[in-house]
Amino acid sequence: MRIRGALVLVAAAVVMALSACVPPDPLPPGTNPSPTMLCPVTGAISFSNDWHAPRGSSFHEGNDIFAGYGRKNVAAVSGTIDQRYGSRQGNAIWLHGDDGKLYFYAHLASWVGPDNRRVSRGEVIGYTGNTGDASGGAHHTHFEIRLDWNTPVNPYVALTKACG
Repeated sequence: MRIRGALVLVAAAVVMALSACVPPDPLPPGTNPSPTMLCPVTGAISFSNDWHAPRGSSFHEGNDIFAGYGRKNVAAVSGTIDQRYGSRQGNAIWLHGDDGKLYFYAHLASWVGPDNRRVSRGEVIGYTGNTGDASGGAHHTHFEIRLDWNTPVNPYVALTKACG
């Protein structure tokens, strides 16, 4: 009984320590951070609420949208885009929305069109892939919404509304 009790105490301490590390979502539960957003990936997709799932020493700050390789990724809102490459994100796009929010697409197979340009809501900007640290894994687009550079919010409610 002492070992079981000790294990329960250790498990409770681990849960408390992990929950202290998880930053709170700055929006109230159920709040849609982008009510006019289009689904960022076209066609048949799947996604789950994997916001803040552990990723090594950090937490997942978006939702992964699984789709076939090369599936069209579209501008969720109108704005301007910056195409970026990094070893973790692979081919990625920062969409600076006209609504004042930032939208981040990562692990793309490729981009469409030139960098640093204005895009319209629904315009194709890239294609689903598995670049960066997703190399060799399932094809998907990592998608984030940020209120500003430092404030990611859970995109799940917005994705559920936009993607049906």
